[in-house]
Amino acid sequence: MAKSRTLIVIPTLGTRIAMLDECLTSISDQKSHATVVVVHPPENRSNLESLIVSHPDVIFESKNLKMIDSVNYAMKKYSNHEFANWIGDDDLLVNNSISRCEDLLLKNPKVVGVFGGCTYVDENGCDLATYSPLKRSVNFIGFIPAAIKLEGGLFRLNSYLDVGGVDPKYVLAPDVYITIRLREKGLWKKVSGLPVSKFRIHNDSVTAKFQRAGIKESRKIQKMYGSTLDRLILALVGLIIQEVKMLLFFLIKKKHVFKT
Repeated sequence: MAKSRTLIVIPTLGTRIAMLDECLTSISDQKSHATVVVVHPPENRSNLESLIVSHPDVIFESKNLKMIDSVNYAMKKYSNHEFANWIGDDDLLVNNSISRCEDLLLKNPKVVGVFGGCTYVDENGCDLATYSPLKRSVNFIGFIPAAIKLEGGLFRLNSYLDVGGVDPKYVLAPDVYITIRLREKGLWKKVSGLPVSKFRIHNDSVTAKFQRAGIKESRKIQKMYGSTLDRLILALVGLIIQEVKMLLFFLIKKKHVFKT
């Protein structure tokens, strides 16, 4: 098999086996081959034996590391790749997102990362809502949390390593951290067309459990690394933006309740 350009890291506790299986299958079904590294606690290795057999091309790393440290560890160890991203063990890549993102990065050397639309799904994979960010959404990442969705996108791995990866203290909004930090290295560009990921919302997801805390952490990151204009907008309307985000998430969860 030819060497892949792209590295996909999946940090997992090794407890959501069925969802992780779907996640891995969504990557193996892609048109473009990627190196997939699953980082998991050694004590849960036995839970993963069936997946190790059914996904022989996937690298399973046993490490006693927290989520962000797992991502940073794999990014450094497999730094011979050109592009990278991480994905939750309960999320999915769709619509040949890897090849679409690779093509855009290869055609645009000044682009540091690419992003696309995201479909929110419930624990059964049923669609709840779709978010398709505007091309100019990158201009808002300094004051709107997750104005662009990192899930399903790609960034240049050397740029990720240049900024030191994700700061481990930002456990609830690592995507906000890396999208803002990589602005120092180049442009973000949107992949047009169909969504590139499916983001699962369920009772065990960090997003569902800690939504308000995640938005507060995002604001902290934006204040730390945003521009003067970003910080001014945050001071004026930051709380309003936070409550709008909470309302939108509530509506998505409400739709989920009605469906189930």
